[in-house]
Amino acid sequence: MSTAKANNKPHRLFDFLIEKFGIRSDYQLAHMLEVGPSAVSKFRSGRPVTANLILKVHETFEVPIKDIKALL
Repeated sequence: MSTAKANNKPHRLFDFLIEKFGIRSDYQLAHMLEVGPSAVSKFRSGRPVTANLILKVHETFEVPIKDIKALL
């Protein structure tokens, strides 16, 4: 799987989604994105965000891909 960037900062993306969409927790975010809670934790800890996750965020929240990339 390809990654969005080598030096991404997924915490910015997740914090944006949580604030904008009134999500209560990383657990709820993971559920909405159909990934395991540990995946969100791993991304927050520095694992590079995959193209699949970017697409999932785009499809789930209708955030333009260019905006998602800007948050990373």
